[in-house]
Amino acid sequence: LHAYFAGTERVRKVMIVGGGAVGYMVARELEKSGVELVLIETDEKRAAWLSEQLSRTLVLQGDGTDLELLEAEGIEETDVLVAVTNNDEKNLLVSLLAKQVGVEKVITRVGRSENRPLFERVGIDIPLTPRQAAVREVIHHLTPGGVEHLAVIEDKVELIEVPVAEAFAGRRVGELELPAKAVVVAVLRPRTVELARPELELRKGDRILALTPRELTEEVARALGQAP
Repeated sequence: LHAYFAGTERVRKVMIVGGGAVGYMVARELEKSGVELVLIETDEKRAAWLSEQLSRTLVLQGDGTDLELLEAEGIEETDVLVAVTNNDEKNLLVSLLAKQVGVEKVITRVGRSENRPLFERVGIDIPLTPRQAAVREVIHHLTPGGVEHLAVIEDKVELIEVPVAEAFAGRRVGELELPAKAVVVAVLRPRTVELARPELELRKGDRILALTPRELTEEVARALGQAP
């Protein structure tokens, strides 16, 4: 996960507020990317458990709405804040604090769908309803060029969907230089799905469906022009 956003600089630091299931899984996925991670959880026992499970994440027990704590942990140097507690008011306050100090991108869980317009009105970048606030949806906003992580099989193989970069339009599937263990399964088009075959020519607007070992996901993204 070389974390990039369209039109923004490379993400180096992510702060997660809320160590529930979504917060934990987001941190676990992002640990593979090498970004600096801070996770804040209010419950002492939960924070201790998270600290044991997440070897590359700084886990803190505290109140994510405490501006002094956020400042002490470098929120001003944070590129992305992810607020995924189970409390809309807390998520809103944390998000507003983050925007106030200049955090470039804020991703926030909105528990009640009727609150979403409020979150959008105050400038939250990506307000997610519970249905959207799954790990895949959060990670989607932290991955290069719109790469989508669709499924993981036995924690070893990942199914990803990658938009065809402009430079690849006109190439054939058989000409793609992917890692040996990665395979293109299909090419998705607006009105059809083409099963992958070596002679199939890629077009602008196509999306490639590929299977790859999890440890090669970044390499596959780079090979398809979706990472620096």
